[in-house]
Amino acid sequence: MGRFIELEVVLRPGQSPDDGVRIAQGLMKDLQIDPADLVAGTYADLLGICPTLEGPNKPD
Repeated sequence: MGRFIELEVVLRPGQSPDDGVRIAQGLMKDLQIDPADLVAGTYADLLGICPTLEGPNKPD
């Protein structure tokens, strides 16, 4: 399935969700991750282990 990385930003007290988005975007830039390469859901969703997405992986 290729290579995947999951980023998680933990906010400190007083930081806003917008701060978290900026931090994540900075990490993506540093790691040379193109926003076009992002996928919705989790790696487990993609494997069909824990489907939470709409479409072919949606549980019956």
